[in-house]
Amino acid sequence: MALAVYFSMLYIMITRQDHSLRALTAVWLLPAVTPIVPATTGALLARAILPFSSPHATITIFVASVLLFLGLGLTFMILPLYMLRLITEGLPSPTMIVSKFLPVGPCGQGGMAFVVIGQVFAEMSQQGIGSNPLLAGPQPWILLGVVGGFFLWTFGIWWILLSLLAIYETFKSQRPNFGVGFWGMVFPLGVYALLTSQLAEALNSTFFRILFAVLSLVVFLLWAALAIITVYCVCQDSEALFTAPCLTSCPNSEATLDRLCRNSQEHSGDENC
Repeated sequence: MALAVYFSMLYIMITRQDHSLRALTAVWLLPAVTPIVPATTGALLARAILPFSSPHATITIFVASVLLFLGLGLTFMILPLYMLRLITEGLPSPTMIVSKFLPVGPCGQGGMAFVVIGQVFAEMSQQGIGSNPLLAGPQPWILLGVVGGFFLWTFGIWWILLSLLAIYETFKSQRPNFGVGFWGMVFPLGVYALLTSQLAEALNSTFFRILFAVLSLVVFLLWAALAIITVYCVCQDSEALFTAPCLTSCPNSEATLDRLCRNSQEHSGDENC
């Protein structure tokens, strides 16, 4: 399912939609996240079934690794484009400013997958599974997983700081109306906190444990605040709450809708859109 969403969304973006650098947002990263999340789940599943069936664990960790690199590969192709858009066009519109947290998601989820996959390969080498010389010792795999996770953790710091500064600048000049898009901050910060927890366990670091506790508290408070505001807004004006900012803030959105309408008429023969 993750691969179907991954490839189909990319195919539709390339063949069915019109895009420009000015309209580029961090929402483009959503197809990249779809394989990274099951990669983490697959790594945890491989660790669980390793004591009972090493062949199934090997297949599972192989699939998880493929999914991880597919997702990270697309992430590091889109992020340079997004940086170019920020430098040349400036910050996104106020309604899309919270989307700047989305790059933290692949960093946190991908880093967690890196650490867990390295630990699984280390456990496989300890059990002497297979005759591959790459599995001769567990330490290189643990080191590789921690280095990959720490790289994505530090990369996530940059996006968190940039997002906070961008949100501050936007709210200072023009405060956007609350919408469901604000919930897009919870998942990236949540998986970033989980990556911090994995690094704290792997490095046996007090610093990372304290930081994990702080991040967990921040994520909980953010979730609670968004939940309260969402319930309040639903009672006041639910239609405005569920307006998609990624559609309303796109440049030339009316022209795009007209073009889609004409394409639909050509294929269906219906005079109405």
